[in-house]
Amino acid sequence: MTEEKVNNSDVDVNSKLEEILEKVKSNDTSLDSCVDLFDEAIDLTNDAIKQIDEAKLFEMDEISKDGLQDTQKN
Repeated sequence: MTEEKVNNSDVDVNSKLEEILEKVKSNDTSLDSCVDLFDEAIDLTNDAIKQIDEAKLFEMDEISKDGLQDTQKN
């Protein structure tokens, strides 16, 4: 990939994916650039999925802790 890897926690993934889509749709974008953009879109999507999974695990852990604390109070 020719572009620097982006820290996706600081980027609105949907906006970035929309930018990539507009570039791919452009008649001025070469096939090689489209492939690079496709790879970037995959990376963004995979990072977003990872962040969602981590958030779900964190939430489940917090719920478990809350449930454990409630049972210890009784």
